Amino acid sequence: KDIALPNVFSPNDDGINDGLGVPEHPAIVSINGFVIYDRWGNMVHHSTTSPVHWDGKGNNGALFNPDVFTYLMILSCGDKEIRFNGSITLVR
Repeated sequence: KDIALPNVFSPNDDGINDGLGVPEHPAIVSINGFVIYDRWGNMVHHSTTSPVHWDGKGNNGALFNPDVFTYLMILSCGDKEIRFNGSITLVR
């Protein structure tokens, strides 16, 4: 269970820490879900295919303002499904 996501990212197109994704790990067989929610519980991003990547934009392509978001990540690791959740701070 040493799979972790950064808790801060800055999608400001400077080429540094612009996206958030699930890191490669030898134990991950597949990504069954990666969902990001805003502070009101609205789903703002969902992905089930690799590589998982979020650029800090909504479904309509609009940039989100700096804020804290929560995530749920569901991974297949061998014969087990593992769920991780946490928070992500978006800064500009």
